Amino acid sequence: VCKIEPGEKYSVPLDAQICGTGDSHHFHISPDKDGYSPSFPPQTASKLKTDGHCFVANYPARRGGDLEPAHASFSMQSLDVINPTRLNLQNALYHTISINPPVVVCNKLPVTLRVQGAGPLMMAHDVPAGERAHFTMLDPASLPCLILRIINYHDMGFDWSGEFTIDLKKLEQNSQQFVTMTASVNNITNRVTLGVLAKITDGLFLTIYSSYWMVNCTGKLLHYQGLHDTSEILDPPSIQQPMMFSFLHTDKSKQKLRIKIDKAGWSDYFNIDTVGSSGSIKSYDEENDCYYEIGVTIALSTIQLTNIVTFYPRFQVINELMMPISVRGDLKYDLTECKCNKVTPFWPGDDHTMVIKIRQGKPTMAIPLNTTQQTVIRADASSDSECQFISVVVFVDVRTATTEIRIGAYYLGAAPVRIENLLYDSSIQFKQQDAMSHVTLPPNRSILYTWDFPDKKRELYWWVEGDKTNQNRRELNPIDFVKDHSTNFVYHDLISQRHRKAQVVSFLDGLQRVLLFTDNADIASRVGQEVIKIEQSHMLLELCFPQSVGVSLVDNVPQEVSYIQLDSSGAIWEKKLKRRDRYKYLPCKISEQLEEAFNSDKEVEEFDDHNFDMRIKEEMILTYPDNNSAVVRRTYLPALWFQYTSSESQTNLHLKINRIQIDNQLTDYTFRHVFYPIAPPSHALAEQPPKPLVEFAMIKQPTAVEGDLEQSVLEHYKYVKTLVQEFHIKLDAGYLLALMNFFKVGVDENMDIEKLELEQLQADLVHSRTALDDRDWGEEGGAPVFLDQFHLSPLKIHMSFSPENNTDTSQTQVQTDTLALYLRSFGLGLVAINDAVLKLAYYDATGQLVTQAQLQDRVLKHYIHQTLTQLYAVVFGLDILGNPYGLAQNIKEGTKDLFYEPYQGIVQGPREFAEGVVIGMNSFLRHSVGGIVGAASKISRSLGKGLAKLTFDEEYQKQRARRMAQKPSHIGEGLVRGGKSLLMGLYHGVTGVVVKPVEGAAQDGVEGFFKGVGKGLVGAVTRPLGGINDMITYTIDGIHHHTQIDEKILVLRHPRYIQPDKILRPYNTAQSEGKYLLGELTRHNDWNDTYYHHSLLTRKSTFILTDHRCVLSEYDDVMNQWKVEWSHVYQDIEKIPSIMDNGICIIFSAYMDPNAGMSKFFKNRRKKTRMVTLPSSEETQLLHREFRKRYHYINEYRGVT
Repeated sequence: VCKIEPGEKYSVPLDAQICGTGDSHHFHISPDKDGYSPSFPPQTASKLKTDGHCFVANYPARRGGDLEPAHASFSMQSLDVINPTRLNLQNALYHTISINPPVVVCNKLPVTLRVQGAGPLMMAHDVPAGERAHFTMLDPASLPCLILRIINYHDMGFDWSGEFTIDLKKLEQNSQQFVTMTASVNNITNRVTLGVLAKITDGLFLTIYSSYWMVNCTGKLLHYQGLHDTSEILDPPSIQQPMMFSFLHTDKSKQKLRIKIDKAGWSDYFNIDTVGSSGSIKSYDEENDCYYEIGVTIALSTIQLTNIVTFYPRFQVINELMMPISVRGDLKYDLTECKCNKVTPFWPGDDHTMVIKIRQGKPTMAIPLNTTQQTVIRADASSDSECQFISVVVFVDVRTATTEIRIGAYYLGAAPVRIENLLYDSSIQFKQQDAMSHVTLPPNRSILYTWDFPDKKRELYWWVEGDKTNQNRRELNPIDFVKDHSTNFVYHDLISQRHRKAQVVSFLDGLQRVLLFTDNADIASRVGQEVIKIEQSHMLLELCFPQSVGVSLVDNVPQEVSYIQLDSSGAIWEKKLKRRDRYKYLPCKISEQLEEAFNSDKEVEEFDDHNFDMRIKEEMILTYPDNNSAVVRRTYLPALWFQYTSSESQTNLHLKINRIQIDNQLTDYTFRHVFYPIAPPSHALAEQPPKPLVEFAMIKQPTAVEGDLEQSVLEHYKYVKTLVQEFHIKLDAGYLLALMNFFKVGVDENMDIEKLELEQLQADLVHSRTALDDRDWGEEGGAPVFLDQFHLSPLKIHMSFSPENNTDTSQTQVQTDTLALYLRSFGLGLVAINDAVLKLAYYDATGQLVTQAQLQDRVLKHYIHQTLTQLYAVVFGLDILGNPYGLAQNIKEGTKDLFYEPYQGIVQGPREFAEGVVIGMNSFLRHSVGGIVGAASKISRSLGKGLAKLTFDEEYQKQRARRMAQKPSHIGEGLVRGGKSLLMGLYHGVTGVVVKPVEGAAQDGVEGFFKGVGKGLVGAVTRPLGGINDMITYTIDGIHHHTQIDEKILVLRHPRYIQPDKILRPYNTAQSEGKYLLGELTRHNDWNDTYYHHSLLTRKSTFILTDHRCVLSEYDDVMNQWKVEWSHVYQDIEKIPSIMDNGICIIFSAYMDPNAGMSKFFKNRRKKTRMVTLPSSEETQLLHREFRKRYHYINEYRGVT
């Protein structure tokens, strides 16, 4: 028929597909080489459609030749050409037949892998690192195993070898397998386990990887040993590639590692599974009586299958001087030479200090290495021929795993402070706290000062010369060196013998902090004005959203994934201050009374001896009981407010976001609200106005600098602060998967997969380079900036997570696998977390000169480290444990309110004290009882989920997850729904013994029948037990609902309705509401209808038209859900409904009586008339018109299937 090149497509003519009799033609394939016979067995399109995929063999025509057998894999995919949603038509399909190699091996190892099929005639093929190879000579159906070899591993003189058994049925059940590779070294057998990720789709796709890459950047010999392992793996510094590693035990609790350096002792055992974590370990050397401290970082590779564990020297020295230097820690250690522009490992010992020696000069004073700091050191750089002293800048950057020490040349502004004495005729004397001598600075002189003893307490004492009483001796803490300030003081002038008033002003001159002493008020004032420049802006940009604004996320399905809304605040009442054009927030209680009075029809309102005059809305008057009055106003916080101002030398930016709420708009969800702020407690709002969720302020000005810096103008951030209030984030696997699909994470149909995989592994290998000089430290990128005041607020996050995924993952398997891998790497793959509280500390970088890349890297690592240190809150927030952390927090909050609310009340008065006692006791009981009941509910839900999984029925698990997602709103609903769950569990458990084997036989024949028997027998036990457990859960949830005191979060809006033509239109509230109502009914009925129109009859009654039927639904107050009162398909309608008084009349030609009992299975059918009453004639006309359109549309295609 044709010849197809690799990667090409061919459209098969219709006459080549179907015979004249209507049957499908048999077709064969063959490699485009002489000597091959047609493929066997022959295939047909109908057989492929039934089987899904199969393996085909091609054998050489001449036996005994040099041709290997060739095999191929066939698969078929059927796609819709049209989607006639509103018709009863069978979808038109076209079929794509793919021809693929039977076995594909993808090498994700850092070394070349040699692969060979079992058998004497099989040839070995080398697969380079990061590449994949197609093995057309292998038949997976008859291949017993694959032989894997790694030749001359890292040029160490030995080979690794192993065998991987191929069992297609076993691989279909568990895609992740392992193969043990062995090597004999010095008559000792070493073992390493490689992972094999198998996927059977269009063929057998095998990905070979190592679970751990060990990267030795210490420059010393490392030994690795797992817990309970007898052998150890050596990792010499000469190897410039990562070392593969695996644990002997498959039990995660026993997978711990210890290491040692050279001949030192073993370290403690530590875990290397937590991706993103870092830290340090110690190895003690008894021979030299010293500790080796090693930094450890754990990162997830780009191939997302391997943990890259990197070992660094804890301290690293980077010499940026133009001359070699030597450094040393404790006196018992030898000097370590540091070459120019090189990274040198440094082992300082236990005291964590360092001295620097340049040329033949004396060592400097000791520099502490345990805190992030910048220090200027006076160093003796004398040589044999000259005596020379230089200033050296030492920057110590302490991180979680490493401490980086940069030693560079002095630049302008590097000194801690420049002291200028502008006093009239008095000298200033100063010294460090522990210094024995002091420095005298005469009048009208300045000096650059640095610390005499960097490892001592950094406090500067100063006084005016001649003050024998020491009354003017002052102490300057380090905070004074990083903030602009002005302080007045009085000193005794020795010449004039009188007291003088003076000021000390701290300000920045370029990069240099200046401490100015002056008794001239004009000079101090001018300096202060320079510090606080108030200039007229030449640009003002202000953006404000007074009311709510929303953003809808719609993917390409199309479906609405999420809805994001920014909300303004409620009414805020303020009173005008006397003699000031400013307003002050009124207490919460008075504000509520004013709002209630404002919304009334009265012009003058009295409450609690207050008089509120609203006759002039622009100037409302509030009169207090003591007859004092104040002008009050009603205002609010906008949803978003942004202001940008720019002047000649300064840029200001101010952002406020009042409130953000993100809703999950998917049909099947676990959490409806994804993100929302948590309202502050009532006592916090008593005297203070509500704060916006996010507030960001920045003041930036360019600063001219001199010297050898890369630029003459430096970005100077005088003020950067961020405030984020407490918030709750709730995620489930289905929502994360939908977001990944929306942003197209991991999917690009046009991308070259093989090229991408090679680039990913090469990126991992570059990241795993073992030489310190070759590594990218992420410190050089971006222009330098100076941070005068930089502060990011602490974060308090309430986190909830559910691994449930009720969405269809057939079309998003790539994203599903990627998400599952990430969740497993963080330990979130199987367990649910509810209201785990993470408290992340603030980040402050005040008075630092950094690059933009440095700042971004440090902020990111700070919050990652803070998150990892809070993992105990996540562990104790697991639902399977009943969330003991949440229980403790509830009891803590209740106990706090029990004492705090009465205390707040007694300050205000006796009546408020009584109210505080009631509020405190109520809060204590609700928190305590609610916490205990909530913990019991979480445990029972986890137990019920486990029982549901034991049924091995995925459809039952999905239905139960949808049902359990709707919690009862009161005790009565909990009892009713619990009783229903118990009865349904008993019913399905008994009937499943018969139904499941029949369903299995219909799907998979004899094998499916026996599987169904197993499911039925297991379900006979687990489903009734699950029903009992669900009854208990519903009852507890009903009780728990009454004890909840959290803020009720309202749904922003119903999910967007997208019509069957998939054209995106403006949001329609009525259509979205109707689609939502139909979705609620579909949850409890086996329908696949498309919404068409609906009419609201009463507050609890709705009439809905779909593409197949008309439905009358009623709201059940007991079950707190919509239920079907009656429904009929359009084929049962005898004629177009007629209009009656405020309604329509529908006549059904054939109606099955639902009350006919067992006789309804025998054609007990009769005519029936239904009357639908609507609230108005306009609604009646509209419903009649839509019904008539639908009736004509169906009749036009009646009888077409």
